Amino acid sequence: MYNDAGTDASTDLCHIEHLSPGASIDLRDKEVGDMSSYEGLKRSSEGTPPERKRGAADLRRLDRAHERVQPGLDATREASHQLFLNDCSIQLKGDHALLVELPGRGRVEVQPADALRIAAYHSRQGQNNLNLKDTCGLVCCAMTAQAMTDGKSGLTEEKALHFALSRGYCNEKGSTTPGQRVALLQELAHIPAAINYASNMEKLLSYVDQRKCVLASVNAGILYDNSKYLLSGQPNHTLWITGTARDPITKQVKAVIANDSLASRGGKIIPLKTFAEAFLRDSSVFGGKTGMCIYTTQARTRP
Repeated sequence: MYNDAGTDASTDLCHIEHLSPGASIDLRDKEVGDMSSYEGLKRSSEGTPPERKRGAADLRRLDRAHERVQPGLDATREASHQLFLNDCSIQLKGDHALLVELPGRGRVEVQPADALRIAAYHSRQGQNNLNLKDTCGLVCCAMTAQAMTDGKSGLTEEKALHFALSRGYCNEKGSTTPGQRVALLQELAHIPAAINYASNMEKLLSYVDQRKCVLASVNAGILYDNSKYLLSGQPNHTLWITGTARDPITKQVKAVIANDSLASRGGKIIPLKTFAEAFLRDSSVFGGKTGMCIYTTQARTRP
């Protein structure tokens, strides 16, 4: 596995090396590369101080926690009030933004401009010959590969699923951890990616504006306002965040645009408040509200 600099995973945890024996790990607002490269984490902790070994163990524990909360989200139905880009009146604003008229809600500026085009790469989860349903992470990896190659990768959920099963990168239901998704992107699609943990959404929004593909971990119960899928309140669903919707004058973010594998189509418009509540969850590892996203270290090239 490789981090942003293309180095071996043994360097991914270098910022943990100097923790004192009683210190707690805090990676908020840091990029950590592929934390589910378990062989890499093992190598990084061998022959190192006890505090670094504990840091690697904390990362593995955090990574596995995402795997245990998958609730079988294929049963979730879209709420009638959900809004999509192709429901709106749209016009191009230069090469970098869209002016979108939201029905009854006024006008917003959507960036980047290709958020509408890449909505076409949307796919619903559960489209595989094993009939596995907890595959939102795999679908997001496949959609990302299509977007990064301008539709030429040919990667599908089914191909990603069989690869993941062969490598131990998903469980028997098809659900993946964040680090496993990074491993899939790097090994199967040859797309460099990394993980960011943060106490706010600034990094995530900046990655989106840079036209990087961003996969956000969210709680589906909050996102869909459905207590059945709230469970522990921790992240249990993955969205591909494809754009931001801003006030044309103040540039304040009003909503995010997403390809959601639970939805019938791409380009879903999610109010910022709803997304923030689903994304920033209480973390027992970090303490306080923390959000996690995977991002490609390269940007999409086609505008």
